Amino acid sequence: MRRRLGLLLASCLPAVAWLGCNAILGNESAVFAPEGVEASLDPDGDARIDGAPSDAPAVLPDGADPDPDAGPCVDVATNAKHCGTCFHDCLGGSCTGGVCQPFQLATDESGPFAIAVDATHVYWTNRTTGNLKRVPISGGNAQMVFDGPPGTPLGDELAVHGGMVYFAHTVGDAGVVRCPVGGCPSGGPIPVVETDGEVSFVKIENGVLLFIVPAEGQVGRCPLPCNGAPEIVASGEPLPLRASQSGSVIAWSVITNNLRIKNGAATPLSIPTGAGYATGITVSGGSVYAQEHNLGPLVAPTDGGPVRRLSSSTFSFSEEIALDDTSVYFTDTTPGGRVMRCPRSGCGDSGAALATGQQQPRGIAVDAKSVYWVTEGTSGVGMIMRVAK
Repeated sequence: MRRRLGLLLASCLPAVAWLGCNAILGNESAVFAPEGVEASLDPDGDARIDGAPSDAPAVLPDGADPDPDAGPCVDVATNAKHCGTCFHDCLGGSCTGGVCQPFQLATDESGPFAIAVDATHVYWTNRTTGNLKRVPISGGNAQMVFDGPPGTPLGDELAVHGGMVYFAHTVGDAGVVRCPVGGCPSGGPIPVVETDGEVSFVKIENGVLLFIVPAEGQVGRCPLPCNGAPEIVASGEPLPLRASQSGSVIAWSVITNNLRIKNGAATPLSIPTGAGYATGITVSGGSVYAQEHNLGPLVAPTDGGPVRRLSSSTFSFSEEIALDDTSVYFTDTTPGGRVMRCPRSGCGDSGAALATGQQQPRGIAVDAKSVYWVTEGTSGVGMIMRVAK
């Protein structure tokens, strides 16, 4: 309590122009309104947007908590606890010009490729070493989850669900395997789905495991825990690449510059993407979002309407995609290596660069507060990166 009171007294003088000495009066929960927004104090002393009901929660950025260690909100240009707006925390990164900067969570040998994130850790595969590792989302020491043979790719994506990490296994019996997130058992990964050919892709959405066997042209799915035989949704497809599902809709991309969309028992629709094949793909809100190789993000309705490009720019090598409720995130490996964000409605140009100068950025993932990605590296070192939204 003494430490909290000292902090609030220290905050009072710089903030007096907006909030007065509210803290001295005993209102320890004082919160600053975002810059440029008119605010007032409710009877309990909390900051509110003018016109908001008196029982409305304190005004904070999405996902933010009033941190008693954040200090006064008087510099949103360089303060990493109040970056761009009050209580917008860069979560370990620095703040420059009111924008949170990316920072390194861990390093690895060259070759990081696929990435996944849960509430506590970031997981990635390395197709040079054949390993799967994890690191705390705040950074720290990397931990081996699966020590595989060198050169084992482990799939273009991996998934974390229910305390297990799922990935493709191409040594011995081909198929999908899983291990506890803290590390594989001494007997090796646990088989989940056995296939006749190598699996290139694994994803879990809404409790359903999706996988692709490219040599057989197969797209398969299996409700977890996959106790029975998986459903083969499609077979004989021309090199399927990635898949996603939501409700009764499942969509996948193929090498022949098409998206394939299947709704329930209906025959799959084939939607031309245009000049390039799509890789990263997600079904969300009645639409299929995909990342077209070299051309950036696009969207198509699940009922088979025309494709709409979200960006008017072209890219040198773009393949991976991730979504949240408002935006599409993707990596562009050249030139300069960028991590980009574009609103779901479209960005009109190349989008906003969240990071530049990245050495071959590949897999990308998002959670409520941050964007994560891996860099393959071009000088013997790959990196696992994070930036606050």
